Amino acid sequence: MSARTAPVLLALLLALAGCGPRFVRPGAGPAVDPAPWVRALEEYNRGPRQLRLAGVFRSGAWGRARFGAAVAEGAGVRVDAVAGPFGTTAFVLACRDDRCRVYVPSERRAVELDTGGAWLARVLLGRVPTMGPARAAWRTPDGGTVLLLGGPGGWTQEVEWGPEGRRPRRARFVRQGRVEAEISWEGRVAGVRFWYPARIGLKLREPSADYEMELTRVAPADGLEPDLFVLRLPPGVTVERAEGTEGWKPSRVPLLHRMPPG
Repeated sequence: MSARTAPVLLALLLALAGCGPRFVRPGAGPAVDPAPWVRALEEYNRGPRQLRLAGVFRSGAWGRARFGAAVAEGAGVRVDAVAGPFGTTAFVLACRDDRCRVYVPSERRAVELDTGGAWLARVLLGRVPTMGPARAAWRTPDGGTVLLLGGPGGWTQEVEWGPEGRRPRRARFVRQGRVEAEISWEGRVAGVRFWYPARIGLKLREPSADYEMELTRVAPADGLEPDLFVLRLPPGVTVERAEGTEGWKPSRVPLLHRMPPG
C-alpha cells in the first residue's frame, strides 16, 4: 500500500483508480403514491443506535481485509482492519462526530478528514443515507418500486425496493440523468434479532471505485465509550490533511462527504 492510497482506503469517501463500475437502472413504470414508501424508508432507518460489527472488506484495486467495527449514532465510528495470514494491521479509522482520522501503521502516517464520519456511521448502522424530501414514486417492470428524493445542487436519489417490497435494495445518486454512485444491500446476517444486511456495496463513477463489505457478525453495543472514537497515535507518526495528499480524489457526490440532515 503506497502513501498516496492511504486516505482512499479507509473512509469509503475517496477512491482508488480501477475498472469503472456498472450501474443498472430499472425502467420506469406507472406512478404510485410516494407516501407509503416514505413511511417504509423511515421505518427501515429506525434501527439500533449502537452496534459492533465484524466482516470482510473487499476492493478490486487493493484486495481484501478483515475488520472489526464499532459505531454509535451521533457519537462516532471505529474500524480496525487486518490483512494477510498473520493478521497484520492494515489500517485503523476513528471518527468522532463527522471528523475522521486514519492511521496506516506500515507507513507510520495518519490522514485527517474533516467530513464523512456521520455518513459512514449511517452506512455501518445498515441504514439508507438520504438526500432530501420525496418527490415521486413509480413501479418498475419487475414489480419493484422506486422512491425519488430531491437533493442539493440538482442531485436526486432513487431508493429502490424489489418486488417483495420488504426492504430497500439499492440507493442511486443521480445528476443530469447519470448515476454517479450507488449503495446496495443484500441478504441478511444470520443469528441477529433485528435485520441487518449481509453485504453492503458502494460504487462510485468518478473517481472509479467498487467496494463491498461482507458482514459475519453484528451485535447491539450499548454504552460504547466516547474514547473509543479518538485515535491516539504513537510518537513520530506523520499526520497529513487528506486534501493535501497526492491521493486525494473527492467524489462528485456531495452525500459522500457531508450528509445533509434527514
